[in-house]
Amino acid sequence: MPRAPLTILALAFALGACSTDLRYDFDRDGWEDAEDCAPEDPETHPDAPDPFGDDQDSDCDGVDGEDADGDGFPGNAPEGSSLWDCDDADDAVHPDAEEVPGDGIDNDCVDGDPADGDLDGYSVEDGDCDDADPQVHPGAPDVMDCLDNDCDGAVDVGWDTADGDGDGYCVGADVGAGAQCCDGSTVGDCDDDQADVFPGAEQTCDGNTDDDCDGVTDPNETDDDGDSWTECLGDCDDDEPAAHPGASAACDGIDDNNCDDQVDLAESDDDGDGFSECDGDCDDADPTLTPADDDADAWSSCQGDCDEADDAVHPNAADVCDGVADNDCDGAADAQEADDDGDGASDCDGDCDDGDADLNLDDA
Repeated sequence: MPRAPLTILALAFALGACSTDLRYDFDRDGWEDAEDCAPEDPETHPDAPDPFGDDQDSDCDGVDGEDADGDGFPGNAPEGSSLWDCDDADDAVHPDAEEVPGDGIDNDCVDGDPADGDLDGYSVEDGDCDDADPQVHPGAPDVMDCLDNDCDGAVDVGWDTADGDGDGYCVGADVGAGAQCCDGSTVGDCDDDQADVFPGAEQTCDGNTDDDCDGVTDPNETDDDGDSWTECLGDCDDDEPAAHPGASAACDGIDDNNCDDQVDLAESDDDGDGFSECDGDCDDADPTLTPADDDADAWSSCQGDCDEADDAVHPNAADVCDGVADNDCDGAADAQEADDDGDGASDCDGDCDDGDADLNLDDA
């Protein structure tokens, strides 16, 4: 009888212990079923290791992987991935968090904390080229202050203080220290869009009327005679409107109307007789034929005068006994001047029969 209570007590203790284990920790993993998200799986409980990427929530934190701060992003996800929590002890730090520049925290786990020293909304990482000046950042208006306000690498774009064409000269403007160029170049550019236009530049045929900015138009760029051609465009005589490229040759005293560096054929004296076709030379290859009437008989060699030294000789002259064989320039000797019978006398000499040599003036 004394042993019965002990046996009953031991049995009751054993049954009680068994009942407690089965009721509160079914899988015997050390976690009560109420706290164990898989009470039937001893490999799953809040202290279990939870590798990322196996599609299992082994540590019962609600995500695949270890999420120590409970923000829904595992700290053991691949670094740099869209799920990686770079600080799994701070639930305010995770890939979906809003980045706060300059707070010393990489809130969104991307590229560290972008410092924004001047609080203009842009950090150096964002392209701010001067993080100490809130007026300087990408997208800022470029004002005339000798600063690269919009961080595009150019200073005062569109303002007179900028050397827009990079020729070492700017138009110049007073920004508080007198007319100046922000980059240290020289003031005085009259066209800051053309790099070959600046004080001292060579005047060239480039379409710019004042390359050297001296206020004087380049004469080679002007159309002085109003023929729509300048010397730069090839006008060889900008004082003569009839001379320019494409002009027609004309008998106007201009040797080269079309500016091709060739004397107009009609203006040239090809045979060297002092006359061109424009002067009336009837044959500019024959120097004996000219329009000159040297003997003032109203006939020139071009008109058929065969002796420009004798005014009695010309196509309209009559054959007379004057010692001239061909007064009318018909190429045939005057019949009266000829000694047809060879007796030494012609009709003009008094030969009574120039067909009979026995009849002549010789009475011997």
